[in-house]
Amino acid sequence: QLVRTVQDVTGICLAHLRSGSTGTLDRQELARRELALTTLVQKVEATAVPLRRSSGALDVRGIEGRLTALWALLFYTRHLVSATERLSADENVLTDSQWGAIQDIGEDNFEALLKALAGETPSAVQEDMQATDEYDIPHDSTLSRVLQSLERIDQTVTFMVEEVLPSE
Repeated sequence: QLVRTVQDVTGICLAHLRSGSTGTLDRQELARRELALTTLVQKVEATAVPLRRSSGALDVRGIEGRLTALWALLFYTRHLVSATERLSADENVLTDSQWGAIQDIGEDNFEALLKALAGETPSAVQEDMQATDEYDIPHDSTLSRVLQSLERIDQTVTFMVEEVLPSE
């Protein structure tokens, strides 16, 4: 449910971005979903308390690393929402097809994570979204912050897929 909610929030932001940042962004809906995300992460963390005291909890693949990935996903999702809200239509210079390519990568990776969490074999993960480097966007712009947030969400999802899959 947590991953699905992050996927939904990311999708809402990308739909707004694909429209050229025109129209109104449903801020109340996004705030409601952000609150739901925080609640879900807190529930996962509370459930994981016994595991945090077990042997190997601090290993790279231990519970602390996995909880950190969840908090990172929440952090970058909040940054995406904030940057999307601030992005003006004039500053949103990417085309619908460019946003679509970014959305496709993210959606494919979310679907891979959901499959892995369900115990199924996920499709190949598309790594390195590299949206910030691919487009000539000033580093300190709001659009750059949007793209960086999307990249970090994608990197975190990719990491989580790798963590869920059994070690070889």
